[in-house]
Order: sequence, then C-alpha cells, then structure tokens
Amino acid sequence: RKMIIKEMLYNDIRKYKMNKYIKTKCKYEVNINTIDCARILYVVVAFNDVSLIKYQFRLLRRFVKEKYSYLVADNSNDKTSANMIRMYCMENQIAYIKLPDNSLKLSDSHAAALNWVSRNVLSSLKEVEWIGFIDHDCFPIREISVYETGQIFYGLRQERGEKWYLWPGFCFFKTKCIDISKLDFSCTNWGDTGSAMYETIYNNETGDLCFAELKYEQILLNEKAKYVQEGQIEILDGKWCHVSNGSNWLSVETANKMDIVYQMLDKILK
Repeated sequence: RKMIIKEMLYNDIRKYKMNKYIKTKCKYEVNINTIDCARILYVVVAFNDVSLIKYQFRLLRRFVKEKYSYLVADNSNDKTSANMIRMYCMENQIAYIKLPDNSLKLSDSHAAALNWVSRNVLSSLKEVEWIGFIDHDCFPIREISVYETGQIFYGLRQERGEKWYLWPGFCFFKTKCIDISKLDFSCTNWGDTGSAMYETIYNNETGDLCFAELKYEQILLNEKAKYVQEGQIEILDGKWCHVSNGSNWLSVETANKMDIVYQMLDKILK
C-alpha cells in the first residue's frame, strides 16, 4: 500500500512540474509565423548539437518533395550550443524556439519539450495537414512524402506488454482528424515518452493499423561496447536513418560512430 501511495505522489509531482513548465514563456523565437503554410510541419527537439540540425535541415531540403515547414524547438542546456543552433536557424530562415529552461531529466525533459510545443504552438495551426515529430538524429536518406495510410497517425510502434505507443522521434499526426490538445508526450508507469497517448489517442483507433518498419544496421564493431546504440543505426521504412544516442544520453564514446554516420550522410548529399 505504501508503494502505491508513493507512486501516486510521484506521478502527481511529475504532472505538476509538466503543467508548470508548459505555462512558462519561451526564451526566444524566430520565424514562427512561417510554419503554418505547408502540407506537413516537421518538429524537432534540438539538444546541444548544431551538427545534427545542420544535416537534418539539408537532408529534408534534399528529399522532401512536397511543401513542408521545419521547426526547431531548442531544449539545449548548454548556452554555447544553444547560441550556435539559434544562429544557424536565423541564417537559414528556419523557424526556431528556445524553450524555457528545463529542470526535468531525460525522458521527462523530452516529453515536456514536446508538450510545450504542442500546447503553445501547434494548437493554433490552421493550414498544416500533417505534423511529424522527428528526433534530432533522425535523417531522411531517400525521397519521402506524407504517409497516406488512411490512418490519423503513423510512426514507429513501441510495445510494452499489451499496451503500445508511437516513438516520439518518428510519429506523424493528421491535424484535421485529431484533437491537438490530446497530444500528450508524457511518460507513464509502464512506458517511456509518448506512452500517455495510448489512452488519449491510440487506443481509441480501431481496425488494422500499419506502422513503420524498423531494421538495424551495424556500422561499427566494438568489442567493449556496453550498448547496441554504440555501433548500430536504425533504418525506418528504408527511407530514414536514426543514429540513436545522438545526444549521447547513454554517456558513452560516440566520436567514431558519428564520424562514420557523417561520412555516410555526406555521400548521400553529394
């Protein structure tokens, strides 16, 4: 019983912190008025790495053939990195928001960033048909288009027992068929970032659903590696490359892997 009470209190504290954060004003924004003018808006949460944003922007420009917008929501906790990302966005006319300082950690921090954008920016959009949330180390490597599956959402499915949710680094929502206020990327007791939407959105959709195909590719062999992310990348639908651990949340050596990734992306961009 004590464990249940403790868990309830913990969840209440998480919700309080999340709601308080969402109501906080952003620190800086630029070109936000440009995002509601395309068929699809790609939203990325940046974190302390301008190189990832540079490659993602260039690859989206290369491989998205329909009219799209791109929004960088900066969750960086390093001022130098944040300034570099902001300057790059300004120089390239990219919509940019410096999110409020985020004291939450890891998954909760990412969830807070996405919920802030959903409540304070996306809720006012009128023209955008699709919103796609992509990780900052997720790059298109072939021509891509909006997913016309007949579903109101699409993405990479994460299963946790009998429940499931879409990974927030690769998920798409049809704005005309979904209540933006129900986008809730919060964590739950049973799942990671985005699992709260099992109750608000996913579980309400009936019928056969299709999801992204995931394949792993080993690009670096390291006998001392503790995690698969140290040497693997993920390929989604054969058209997207997810580096995995681009922000180095695992706190492992990433230089060799990232060198290989950047070399691969440079060849694609030639």
